[in-house]
Amino acid sequence: MRFNLIDRIVEVRPGQVLQAVKNLTLGEEYLADHFPTFPVMPGVLMLETLVEAGAWLLRLTDDFASSVIVLREAKGVKYGAFMEPGRQLTVWVELV
Repeated sequence: MRFNLIDRIVEVRPGQVLQAVKNLTLGEEYLADHFPTFPVMPGVLMLETLVEAGAWLLRLTDDFASSVIVLREAKGVKYGAFMEPGRQLTVWVELV
């Protein structure tokens, strides 16, 4: 399954940083099952939002030379709060 989780790119400096947002609504298909009485965005999809932002930054940096960008590894991921419908997830990525 392919996701397009970024609603808007707020800031971009190719080769440096990118900031993007995802607005979570009840219309998200996956919320029907996660969880029916307490809908929250799955943590793996929060991570996917971050990965998509990173992919956009890399593509904008190298003029879309890379068609496939994948996450190799994620360690020590910690989530600060539940993402419920009506909330906005903001992600920042930086090339180092």
